[in-house]
Amino acid sequence: MKATPQKNILLALLIISVLSCTSTFDKAADISIDSWNSPDIKYIDNTITDFMTMYDVPGSAVAIGKDGILGTQYGTLPYSKHEKSITIEHLLTHTAGGKAWDISYSIFGASDPMFSRKVMNQSELIGWVLDTRDPSESPGTTYNYSNFGYSVLGRVIEAKTNQSYESYVQNNILKPMGITTMRIGGNSEADRYPGEVVYHDGELFTNPYGSFIHGMDLRRMDAHGGWIASAIDLTRFMVHVDGFLTKPDFLSSASIKTMTSPSSVNKYYAKGWSVNTNNKWGHNGSLPGTSGILVRTSEGFSWAILVNTHKNGKFFSELDQMMKKAVNGVSLWPNVDLF
Repeated sequence: MKATPQKNILLALLIISVLSCTSTFDKAADISIDSWNSPDIKYIDNTITDFMTMYDVPGSAVAIGKDGILGTQYGTLPYSKHEKSITIEHLLTHTAGGKAWDISYSIFGASDPMFSRKVMNQSELIGWVLDTRDPSESPGTTYNYSNFGYSVLGRVIEAKTNQSYESYVQNNILKPMGITTMRIGGNSEADRYPGEVVYHDGELFTNPYGSFIHGMDLRRMDAHGGWIASAIDLTRFMVHVDGFLTKPDFLSSASIKTMTSPSSVNKYYAKGWSVNTNNKWGHNGSLPGTSGILVRTSEGFSWAILVNTHKNGKFFSELDQMMKKAVNGVSLWPNVDLF
């Protein structure tokens, strides 16, 4: 499989997209909130993706404005100096919008832009944010995790490929990796696909589906949290981008290095990956009724865990520690290619 630099952007984008999303399990793994800590639960593995030079999209390319990839199609007001200077790399590294585009509550009196204005479609929401939430800092100077920024990246992919984000990713990224069942999910229990779990109450939400009815729109969240997938497909994806020699990588070694190199303003975050100084990559994410973690270690191990509930506190670190303990407890690994 020939690696091309354009895959940097999609790989980072899809990692985030899947791990901030809903999760798909085999039906047999559907669990109730009363039994989710049971040692009998068998977790299934999962993940995704990628995109860039074939379509001439360097990280320095401007995303928005007259000279940008997306032009001036969004919003009704002239773009600000900050908006017109946002690049693809700023979006990938969460350094584009400052607190104005952040996932947390802020001086703007509202939460994550992607969980606002549910009556708006994708284009209307992007226009509303550009009209009302000018980046609060100069792009590239501060790190503020932004779901909205990744939604904009999804539109960049559409603009450069003339295909829908979902279709392009499925046909050009996932299918070549042998991943054929990943898709953008729906908002209600009735929208579940065959094999998709029921999402259960966690610590914050009385009804996970109610959160989508009243504030979130999974299909609108496509590029930052809309995918449903199995843990098997997540790990299938990982073996094609991990930089190890066990499987041919979907990316060149130079592209993998770019993808996993942190920005100048956050040494622990690269392009779609949390990173550390021990060459470990990973990401976690959650939505009402689901939580997930994906990890690639420097020792050659990778793991993905998805659960159909939501927990807070030390949950993600505890999942990671559980897997470390399990891996360290194995003295002889079978020489079997699972993918």
